[in-house]
Amino acid sequence: MVESMNENDLLKYVKNIYGEIPEQGNFNPLGKDSSIEFNDGYKATMKTPGAWEWMKTKKKGWGINLPEDAMSKKMQSEITKNLEFKNHSLCSFIVTMKNIEYIAKEGWVKYLAIIYINSK
Repeated sequence: MVESMNENDLLKYVKNIYGEIPEQGNFNPLGKDSSIEFNDGYKATMKTPGAWEWMKTKKKGWGINLPEDAMSKKMQSEITKNLEFKNHSLCSFIVTMKNIEYIAKEGWVKYLAIIYINSK
């Protein structure tokens, strides 16, 4: 359903769910148990020069599924250095970064819609 919506309909749909659209990168209103990790992963990505643009075009995958090229290894290393939350497991880091990657590739509004649908 969300995948086929045009931008205006998607925006209306998300506003209807949340009242107003949370600021991009603010996962707190979503009520996710992992909002600390997601907020931190987003901030770390934004602090890393070139990371956001790289995420938009990189092949999918993190952790053991990260593409083997030098840029992917460098970016994962730099993003990890910028994390403030130091209690990530490998699994929580991968889940966090997959969510951040989705936002970079598909947009914040679509992400909010997908999260809502998947929470039902």
